[in-house]
Amino acid sequence: MATQAARSYAQQLRLTKDSFLSQVENGAELSGWVVSVGNEAGDLDSLASALAYAHFADGQGPESDSKRRHVPLFLSSRNDLRLRPENLLALEMAQVPVEALLTIDDLPRDRLANLGTQFALVDHNVLLDMFRSRPQDPADAEDDARVVAILDHHVDERKHLAANPRTVELIGSCASLVTEHFYPSSAERSGAAQPERIPTPLADLLLSAIVIDTRLKPSADGGKAAEVDLAAVQTLLPASSFASALAVNASSTSESSSSSSALDNLRAFNSRLSDAKEDVAHLSGHDLLRRDYKEYHEASVRYGLSTVPLSLSTWLSNFDQPEEQAVETLVQEVRDWMDERDLALAGVLTSYTHIKKSGAAGSRRREILVVARGAQADGSLAKLEQVFAGLEKDKVLELEEWKAKKTYGIDEGSNTGQQGAHDGWERWKVWQQGNARATRKQVAPALKDLVHGAFSHE
Repeated sequence: MATQAARSYAQQLRLTKDSFLSQVENGAELSGWVVSVGNEAGDLDSLASALAYAHFADGQGPESDSKRRHVPLFLSSRNDLRLRPENLLALEMAQVPVEALLTIDDLPRDRLANLGTQFALVDHNVLLDMFRSRPQDPADAEDDARVVAILDHHVDERKHLAANPRTVELIGSCASLVTEHFYPSSAERSGAAQPERIPTPLADLLLSAIVIDTRLKPSADGGKAAEVDLAAVQTLLPASSFASALAVNASSTSESSSSSSALDNLRAFNSRLSDAKEDVAHLSGHDLLRRDYKEYHEASVRYGLSTVPLSLSTWLSNFDQPEEQAVETLVQEVRDWMDERDLALAGVLTSYTHIKKSGAAGSRRREILVVARGAQADGSLAKLEQVFAGLEKDKVLELEEWKAKKTYGIDEGSNTGQQGAHDGWERWKVWQQGNARATRKQVAPALKDLVHGAFSHE
């Protein structure tokens, strides 16, 4: 049964969603609305950050005024929420019904680029093409001005410089930046008035996002949790359900032991979240490619990166085919995805735990599969070959020979002629990442620089 705090927050979320959609459907003026939106990969960090930013900005802070209303938007269709079971688990824990979410398919597709709203970007820092009136011109002043706030933890693309707030820090979780922005540490508040209490559902969601992204391991010890992440956890824990169960015995329990017990509860929940996140082996190739996907434009090249939480060997085993035939089937699934998204290059970034022969869990490992293609007469073959060569020389990724190469007898291919719906050349290759700590946050900037260097002079 939902608590009063959860019912109150869910009701407010529904009312905001219904009010916004009513004005969209009636063709009303929407310039007073700010859409808080995460990135298109739709992970828990984007979900929690968008929800929290909209709620906090409507309730407090310099961005809160009577002329603006904030509504959170999740960039997933309602039917696709199943692709991220960890999100559903976190929402269930926080007692936030999925029906209360505003999802991208609630909005008219033909109006996304001219809704007339402003935007608060969380977990990314460049307005997505779907919301731009002139996506072919990334420097368009009108599109640029529609972004009024940015809180992000990826590489800064140096866009929308007039946004206020505009905080881009390479830390573990964007949820930490949202927490710190609205609930700064007491040392930094310098006597300012205390903000309103954080609703328990939002505290739970923000904590879930931080812990699944960082595992609460400090960066000083080789983890991803920066000081801002750890401080945000301490801010959020007292308002969360991870601590509320301990409140009954607060009189007989010290503050330090209560905090420790709340952290234990949070870590235990993270184990469930992590298991749910990696429970994807049953998904089709198409679902694996789109469940955690980001798309990019650089120079004249459209490309995308899909992150998949299982090894290529596990994926290949689903085909029940001879090794080389299974590899061809997997590459064909990537080709089909490239056709659907009109991509010149697609990258598949795997992340998985190696299982030793003894059955014990080993180290974390990562692989990269890149498929590139182009028309025979457009000169792109030589340029994308530069991209492949550049990836192999990258000192951060430390690409090595694919560990499953001997099993499958092949780790690269090239063709000229008909490939699926594409008539031209194709090149693909699989690598093992020597640096298993490098995620899409490191791969994407490296790939962007290589694509820009190869194609910017066209």
